[in-house]
Amino acid sequence: MIRKAIKDDISKIVNIMKDVVNKMISEGNPQWDSSYPTKDIYLKDIENGDLYVFIKGDQIVAAACINQIQAEEYKNIKWKISSDNSFVIHRIIIDPNFQNQGIAVDFMKFAEKLAIKSNIFSIRIDTFSMNKKAQNLFKKLGYFEVGKVYFRNKKEPFICFEKNII
Repeated sequence: MIRKAIKDDISKIVNIMKDVVNKMISEGNPQWDSSYPTKDIYLKDIENGDLYVFIKGDQIVAAACINQIQAEEYKNIKWKISSDNSFVIHRIIIDPNFQNQGIAVDFMKFAEKLAIKSNIFSIRIDTFSMNKKAQNLFKKLGYFEVGKVYFRNKKEPFICFEKNII
C-alpha cells in the first residue's frame, strides 16, 4: 500500500534514509551524505503533501517525493516532452532490508498511475552516475536517458531520465 506521508512518519523515514545513505557509502556510491537529504527536507515534503510512503505489513519500508518541482539544473536538459507538465520523483528511499523485492518498481508504477490521474504528460527523475542499479531500473521501466546535470558540488554527473505517460 502507498499513501501520503504524515508528520508522525518522520522518525521512521529518517531512519530509513540514514540506513540508505550508509549503504550507499559502503558500496562506494557517494550520491548522498549527512548534508543531503535531511529530516527538514522530508518534513517540507510532508507539509507540501508531496511525500508518499510504502507500507508493507504494518511498517513503512520506503518513501519518495512526487511533485512538479524541477531543479534549476533541469533547464539545460533537452527533454523529450517539451511541456513542463511533468512529475518529478525525488529522494526515493527503500529500507535496505526490503530492497530487491520490487518496491522501487511498485513506486514508479504508482507515480505513473498518479500522473495519468492528474493529467500529467511525463515523469522525470535523475540519479547519480555511479548508481547503476537505479539507471538499469529506469531503463527497464521504459524511461529514456535525456542528459546530465551536476548537483551539490559533486564531480560526477547525475543522469536524467524521462518517460512519456500520456
